[in-house]
Amino acid sequence: MNDEWQFTTPFLRGLAPHTRGELRNRRELWNIAVDDFYPRIEAWFGNFEAGDQLLALKLLLKLQYYSEKDLERYISHSLLPIQQYLFKSGGTLEDLRLVLPPNLGDSADRHAYEILKSWMLNQNQIVRVDQLANVDRGCVLVFFNDTHGTGNQFLREVFSQVRKEDFKAIFVVAVTIAERALLRFQRELEGVKVLPDVPAPSIFDEFTAREVNRLRELGSQVYPKHPFGYGNAGLLVAYHFQCPNNTLPLIWASHEGGNNIVGGKPYPWRPLFAYRPKAKVEQPQATEPASQATPDTSILKDGNDWSDVQLKAVVDHIAGWGLATPAFYQTVCAWFGNFRPEERAAALKIFLTTSYLDIGEVRTLIRDFRTELMAELGRVGGDLGDVILVTTGDEKNSVYHYMYEFIREWHLSIDQVCSLERLSPDQVIDKTLVFFYHTRASGQHFETYHAKRLSELRPRANVFAAYAMSCAAQARFRELRTGAPNRVLYSENVSRTVSNLGADTCETISRIERQLRPNAPVMNPEQTFLSAYYFQCPIDTSSLLWCSQDASEKQRAWAPLFHRISMPSNTIG
Repeated sequence: MNDEWQFTTPFLRGLAPHTRGELRNRRELWNIAVDDFYPRIEAWFGNFEAGDQLLALKLLLKLQYYSEKDLERYISHSLLPIQQYLFKSGGTLEDLRLVLPPNLGDSADRHAYEILKSWMLNQNQIVRVDQLANVDRGCVLVFFNDTHGTGNQFLREVFSQVRKEDFKAIFVVAVTIAERALLRFQRELEGVKVLPDVPAPSIFDEFTAREVNRLRELGSQVYPKHPFGYGNAGLLVAYHFQCPNNTLPLIWASHEGGNNIVGGKPYPWRPLFAYRPKAKVEQPQATEPASQATPDTSILKDGNDWSDVQLKAVVDHIAGWGLATPAFYQTVCAWFGNFRPEERAAALKIFLTTSYLDIGEVRTLIRDFRTELMAELGRVGGDLGDVILVTTGDEKNSVYHYMYEFIREWHLSIDQVCSLERLSPDQVIDKTLVFFYHTRASGQHFETYHAKRLSELRPRANVFAAYAMSCAAQARFRELRTGAPNRVLYSENVSRTVSNLGADTCETISRIERQLRPNAPVMNPEQTFLSAYYFQCPIDTSSLLWCSQDASEKQRAWAPLFHRISMPSNTIG
């Protein structure tokens, strides 16, 4: 498809040829497909009244967007000043320690794999900030993140655990640092080397006073809490995987994603590049004394006529999830309150069948998969050195985001991770390829888009892994024509579907789902899971667990048990 796109918006249709050329240049630089870029722009311009569309055009042309390749280049180039320091101080790359936040899911985790690969570090050179007591005093620490808008979160949650005097040097590296964050780092992180040492451009640098005032007026409608973005940073930056909330909300606000709540409701606005809030991780309280850790269970009785046995089952199930907090008890009450009296028995059955994986259980499953994989390798005379962890798709599947966890738990080296498109037949001789995605409902997407490429490689074996995998997906992966034996790894507990609940409960769920989402495809009970993870509630989980909406003429009101984070459309199956 060429770039001769026919706009329907009068303003865009009337752009001068040189301006259309500017848009074409942006699309090519940003590496966004034609049929994504232009509809995205047209939808975004539809937010603005005619008198503000010239200002919107300026916003678009001033925006700095980092594609996947751009970030890879930046990560590679950011090593140079660190290398120069090491050379001058008599150190080597082996002295570096890449420090990650204590909790999995931070964007710094996302970049860890790319840094390991680009900087050619060893796996043992990555540590979490709460492990620094075990790090040698002669080491050089590097903290890397894509964006620092105010510096508050970094200083409060990460650097507060660091004793600067214990280490040879400390680098704080980012792609984008707002002026406010940079000034604060320079003031409070004496002796720490901050890169870059100049702030990123913002609307205050690129727009006139009159334009800034108009941006404030528009931003106050879209997201009045922070009309210039969090910390009033007014940044003009977005990345291929995320738009930071320090960027102008006019860029990232999304009423469909619910990230711009105004007066209890999201203001209608379509994003150019959406901001996706980080998943909130509820931490288990089991380490505290029971009297302090366990909230009052009477909260759960509100509106429910459970027997003592049923109440205990609910309380024990919540405790098993590691979510025994007053706030989550309230969430549970609100969720049960969705159901009508004749639906309450089904609701209890759904709840007690649903599985939830916290961060500890996710890591346990990764280790369990490794144990099963080792047994399989042992049968054919191989070992973990023969494994290649394969990433696929635009976002490299969910394994991409948690690559470091797999590398650590499976004891792999960096060169044992590769994207499917970069693998060659020579690389996979006598190798076992592992493909992971957290939830596989059918396997159809993989068969359609990746099986042919895989069949050209001919490895020794293929392993398809997921926390949740339906019986249909298991059968599809086992029967794929890849020219090699196929094996599946999954958790039976996490893979429970609506079909496990019996015909009556299935019918109740199906009826409610039609009332919640009348225009959605009809639920397949054998491919609809009852599971959630600390980082996401998958789209293939029953919408009764994650749907969040007000009542209307066409749909039923619903309060969610777990929150689903909207992501770019990238069905894996």
